[in-house]
Amino acid sequence: MKSDKILQNLLVKIQKYLTRDDVSEIILHEIGIVRLDTIKGFKEIKDSNITFEFLEDLPFQIATFTDQQFNSKYIILSSNIPGTNFRVTATHRSCLQRNCNSILIRKPLGVEFKLEDYIDKKEDIDLIKSLATVGKNVLIVGGTGTGKTSFINQMIKLIPMHQRIVTIQDSAELIIPHKNKDELIVSKNGSKNSNLDYKGALDICMRLRPDRVFLGEIDSVNTLAFLRLGNTGHKGMLSTLHTDSPNDTLNALQLNLMLGGFAANKEALNGFIASAIDYVIKIQKFENIDSKGTVSKEVKVIAIKTIKEILEEEGNKSC
Repeated sequence: MKSDKILQNLLVKIQKYLTRDDVSEIILHEIGIVRLDTIKGFKEIKDSNITFEFLEDLPFQIATFTDQQFNSKYIILSSNIPGTNFRVTATHRSCLQRNCNSILIRKPLGVEFKLEDYIDKKEDIDLIKSLATVGKNVLIVGGTGTGKTSFINQMIKLIPMHQRIVTIQDSAELIIPHKNKDELIVSKNGSKNSNLDYKGALDICMRLRPDRVFLGEIDSVNTLAFLRLGNTGHKGMLSTLHTDSPNDTLNALQLNLMLGGFAANKEALNGFIASAIDYVIKIQKFENIDSKGTVSKEVKVIAIKTIKEILEEEGNKSC
């Protein structure tokens, strides 16, 4: 039974963390402790609100509210706090050594960064703006917590407002200011009662006649769907991928395809990838510590490469 009131009462207990502008991650995996990833590094706070019951109830209520299941059978919850783009990943205690659920909440920083904050060279700023407006297929790569989604949200703002946007995500992270849009939510692990998977969402998407399609984060579950879209003439896709460098993109996508059950030789996979992606942009987070031990963070674009450049460089390595 859905109960917005029950969920809201639970969220009130962590509201002071959700509203902090300097916080990008809230980690709840230990009774009585809140761990925060802030612009000045990790902070640990004692909080009596974080009880065993709270760690049980919060992911269960989020799952219920979003028509999903979270229990010893469906051990991973991928969702968002309703009404926000705060991403929630919960892991059930049945598969954890610590006897309580683990909850990770990722949220945008309260300070909004513009593209110019990520990029030092004017020619790179102009190139990235052009990639967004003319409709190139772009993959943003970087490590965990580097702000890849925030970067894409800035690029989305550059897309002409008359264009029709369709998104396919397992949790709503992308912010689409366009009025002509449809946002599909899929079940990543079969826990969502609607049970719409990426294959089904892809079939729906083809009928919705979008100008742009965004899949959010690319992983082993949706890599094939992402590349299929790129190989069926869809342009202007923007997505993110966890990998350390542009040149690691090929290996990461190939591995995702194999984990997803798509079998082909390396040459065929590279051709499939090259037909779907135009550019890869690498962003990286830097941490600086001053003489007083104060930590500051900044995120910068450190590489912009075409997929053809990457293929040529990797081909030369193997020669």
